[in-house]
Amino acid sequence: MSLLAALVVLVLAPPSVTVLLPPSEPDAASEPTREAEDEPTNTEPTNTEPTDTEPTNTEDTEPSLPTEPDEQTPAPDEPPAPASIPPASIPRPVGPPLVPTEPLPPPRLTTPIHPLQVRWGITAPVVTTSLLGFALMETLGGHRAPPTVCTPPVDGSCPDLGPLEPIDRVALGHYDDAAAKASDALLYLSVAGGLAVGLAESIAWARAEGERGVAHHRRRGAARFGISTAIWAESVGVAMLTTNVLKDAVGRPRPLAHLGEPALLAEGVESDGDLGRSFPSGHATLSFSSTVAAAMLLTLEQCRPREGRRRRCGPRSRREKIVLGLTWGLAMAMATTTSTLRVVAGKHYPTDVLMGAAVGAASGVVIPLLHDRRW
Repeated sequence: MSLLAALVVLVLAPPSVTVLLPPSEPDAASEPTREAEDEPTNTEPTNTEPTDTEPTNTEDTEPSLPTEPDEQTPAPDEPPAPASIPPASIPRPVGPPLVPTEPLPPPRLTTPIHPLQVRWGITAPVVTTSLLGFALMETLGGHRAPPTVCTPPVDGSCPDLGPLEPIDRVALGHYDDAAAKASDALLYLSVAGGLAVGLAESIAWARAEGERGVAHHRRRGAARFGISTAIWAESVGVAMLTTNVLKDAVGRPRPLAHLGEPALLAEGVESDGDLGRSFPSGHATLSFSSTVAAAMLLTLEQCRPREGRRRRCGPRSRREKIVLGLTWGLAMAMATTTSTLRVVAGKHYPTDVLMGAAVGAASGVVIPLLHDRRW
């Protein structure tokens, strides 16, 4: 009976159909998943053959909804995708809005004020000490006891003043007041000329800087002249202090002392302490130190720094060569003429002016070189 009832139920019941649904795919309009942003992966095709699973009742099963991209789990073989940050959450700098400004002008290349350097802590004391020492010794020199004045015998010799070198005898037996005054005038002119060379060079340099558009070119030109003047004064001061020390140490009588007292009185020359300060010549020292230092400064001021090679000094253009050549020529001519007039005037022996010229020229060359930036 029970078997008959089971057959009746099996015949009357509707057949159950197993429906295999394809895997759920996201809607085309939905946001692309995180796997779409990364590299495409090779996925194996889904096996559509029926599996030994329980039949799914389509009436009781709800349609599957597409999952959100953030909720999907990446495949085990795929690396985790970087978290994407929405643009709205990126922090932005806080501040006033950027306002477009006018483009800045290109920087103008400026050259150093002077190719030589001055350490004022050293240069200023040297200049002050040398010039004050020279002035003090020059003032006190005339108050010393006068040397022995010759009483010439009949043959014209003067054994009281000692022997002389043959080259020095050309300065004996005469005194020329006009030559002495001319040597004084040339001495003042050589000092003024040394300063004028530095002033003219600084003005020309400042004018060239102004044409290049460099700001404060006049002030820079004044500073350049101050540096040149300090180096020039140092050269002159050291040379003159050295000369006065030698004058007092040697104590050599001037050629005028060989004329005798009556001749000195007739020429209007006083027999004072300065009559015994012949070696070396102060006029020769001052004229050579002033003019040589000015010409040397002009030469070094034309040195220009060069990248990748050693700095070269000297003029570039034909005009600069002419100016530099004339400066050196006038410097040598003026200093040599001043020294020669001292011998003609009977104020110095030839060896006096040679020693004075050596001291002055050495100071005029060495002192500017010591201020060169290459040392």
